[in-house]
Amino acid sequence: GTDWARWEMRPWRKRDGAIGGLVVFSEDITENKKMEVQLRESEARHRILAGLTSDFVYVFRVEPDGRIVNEWLSDSIYRIIGYSPEKYRSLASAIETIHPDDRKLTEQMLARVLEGETVTYEARTVTEVGGVRWLRNWIQPRWDEQRRRVVAFYGAGQDITERKQAEAELRESERIL
Repeated sequence: GTDWARWEMRPWRKRDGAIGGLVVFSEDITENKKMEVQLRESEARHRILAGLTSDFVYVFRVEPDGRIVNEWLSDSIYRIIGYSPEKYRSLASAIETIHPDDRKLTEQMLARVLEGETVTYEARTVTEVGGVRWLRNWIQPRWDEQRRRVVAFYGAGQDITERKQAEAELRESERIL
C-alpha cells in the first residue's frame, strides 16, 4: 500500500546569517490517513442509511447554559414534517413545530431527558403548510464524562400518522356499531 508522510523543511543558517542548508523533519502519517478514509466511509454509509429510512434520527446538543442546539437531523424528517432544511433551521426552536396541544408533553419529556432518563412518547407535529403528523419519539441522553450533566441527546422517531388514523377510524366504526 501507499505510505503517507508529512514533511517540514526549514532553512539552516550559518553564523554569518547565510543559508547553509535545510533541516528536514518527516512524520509517518499513514495510520492517520487510513483512519480518515475509514471515517469518511462510515459517515457516508450512515448518511445513506439515515436517508433511506422512513423514520428519522437526530442529535441535539445541550449547552452549559441549558440552550438546546440542533446538531444533526436525518433528511427524512424534512419529508415527514414538510419543512425545508433552511426553514427548519430558521426556527427559534424545534418546539415551534410541535402541535400546540402537545407542547407541554414534549417539554415534560425533554425535562426528563435532561435529568438523564430515556423516554418514549407520541406527539403531533404541524407541517409547514399546516397539516398534522403524528410522531413517536425515542430519546436517550448522553452525559458528560463526570456524569454531572446531560450534554446531548440522541433521538429516533417514526411517523405513525397512518396508524393513528386507522385507530380513529376503528373507534368511530365501533361507536357506530
